[in-house]
Amino acid sequence: MQAQSASNVTVESKVVANPVLRGMMPDPTCLWDQDRESIVVVNSSFEQVPGLPITESPDLLTWTHAGFAVDADMGNKLFLDCARDSGGLFAPTMRKKDGRYIIACTVKNVDCDLALRQGHSPQAILAYKRSGGNFIITADSLSGPWNGPFWIEGAVGIDPDIYIDSDGVMYWTQTTPAERPKWSGQTAIWTQRISSDSWELQGERTVIWHGASTEAFWPEGPHLYRYGDYIYLFTAEGGTYLHHSEMVARAYAPRSLDEALQSSRVSRLCQNCYESRLFRPSPNNPLLTHRNMGLSFPVQCVGHADIACHPRYGWLLFCLGVRRYADADGRNPRTYLGRETFVTTLQWQQQIPEETDIMDRCFSGTKDPGWPVASPGIGRLPLALRIQDESSRVSLMDTAECLYPQIGQPQMPPISIAGDRSNGTFRRITDLPMWMWLSDSFETVIHLSRSNYISFDVSSRPAGGCDVIVHMMIDSCIHESIVAVEKCNVENMAIVFRGATTEIVIADTDAAQLKQNLRPQYVLPARYTTAHVFDTGYLSVESTSGFVGCLAGVRMLGADEILQEERQVAHMKAE
Repeated sequence: MQAQSASNVTVESKVVANPVLRGMMPDPTCLWDQDRESIVVVNSSFEQVPGLPITESPDLLTWTHAGFAVDADMGNKLFLDCARDSGGLFAPTMRKKDGRYIIACTVKNVDCDLALRQGHSPQAILAYKRSGGNFIITADSLSGPWNGPFWIEGAVGIDPDIYIDSDGVMYWTQTTPAERPKWSGQTAIWTQRISSDSWELQGERTVIWHGASTEAFWPEGPHLYRYGDYIYLFTAEGGTYLHHSEMVARAYAPRSLDEALQSSRVSRLCQNCYESRLFRPSPNNPLLTHRNMGLSFPVQCVGHADIACHPRYGWLLFCLGVRRYADADGRNPRTYLGRETFVTTLQWQQQIPEETDIMDRCFSGTKDPGWPVASPGIGRLPLALRIQDESSRVSLMDTAECLYPQIGQPQMPPISIAGDRSNGTFRRITDLPMWMWLSDSFETVIHLSRSNYISFDVSSRPAGGCDVIVHMMIDSCIHESIVAVEKCNVENMAIVFRGATTEIVIADTDAAQLKQNLRPQYVLPARYTTAHVFDTGYLSVESTSGFVGCLAGVRMLGADEILQEERQVAHMKAE
């Protein structure tokens, strides 16, 4: 792409379209990896295996899959085979210390009784319980091997953060429901020193935050950063749905966080646990939100941010958001792809001397850098970023010209659902509409959860045409139907998933000749005929109140019978 400069000289520029990581890529944590000269992002993966996908990019435009932090063996140690729907791996934080990558994370909603029945050791289950599911894994390389899990005994809550202060001391910070809540959804964000050798919590615990707004609902996802003499606290607030937002506070701590905490305690909550009023909210809060944009705005639920400084582009903020898709009548916008990763620029209000290079301005700068401002000039996520090659200047784009097709997305390997005996393999759906070929060798599936999916099994009829057996799993109740399609062959059969509806279609012969793989595809056949339309609004995130988005994939024939048998056995054992 080319852009005109002020002097009418054409300069080359790149366009980075949001979301920068599409499909179910929620809860991004990021860092600038000087050794790899790339921005590295890790995302939540819930009950998927392999889990905690790692992607990297030197320029925000081209993303590469660098690996998974949790393979099948690590997933077994983390009880993912016993995690309920929308359970599993929540909100990681990645940091790097002395050349070693560190990921802090939480595994939630594990059925411990099921874990015992499936042969997990009582000692491992006890370690899980004593840590509240909180753990650390480490590696010398992004590709692994990853070591651990190291369970953090005594940790309570979710969304753990690792912060390394200027004196080398490491802190564990996370969110937990308030012990004696004064309002609905009140949480407490607490911090405590942690040993990077033994991974044991040390010293006293200090509650540092209850939220930026009055009666703040569910402050969570904390991250601490030092900039000059101040330590900044970034937190999400408002819940992860339509009122989601990102808030900022800061604390004056010129020598160390520990010293500042000890001098600011206002009360003792219990033995070895105190409360501090050290952090003060930004007068500019919220730092970022879309709750003021109205329900018709296509991107919603913005929050849960992490920041990093790119040596050419400056400060960047990565956060989650969702794209909502309306039905055929333009009504009832819903979320089908899950929470995705968006990026925008971040600036600091106070003037920073220009004589230092950009990395020095990011990590040292003046002693009081002021307050951060996200998406300066527009106050919300841009549709895209424009990066000028010559100057590395990043500008925000917010017009219709930004609506480019996805490019530069990482080629992600297939994943499976932990504990799933149907041998299903899936990929994230990165845009709508999406289409896939059908096959008579296995079922094609659009999967939201074990309780909500739709599957298709096509076969030829002796007299000509095809039968498509359709299983719609709606809130754990299965509905079967058979669609008879005339004047077609199996090779011509496909589905088109639009979110609110899913179509069985007959592609023309020319398109069928190009049938090479059964992956999700995003350029529809030039000519096709719709044979049947199903209402699939029940595959929206809103229909389940879960955290995951839709996946597309294949599994062995007869999988529904296996899954139904498993549910019946589990129900009988529960009784």
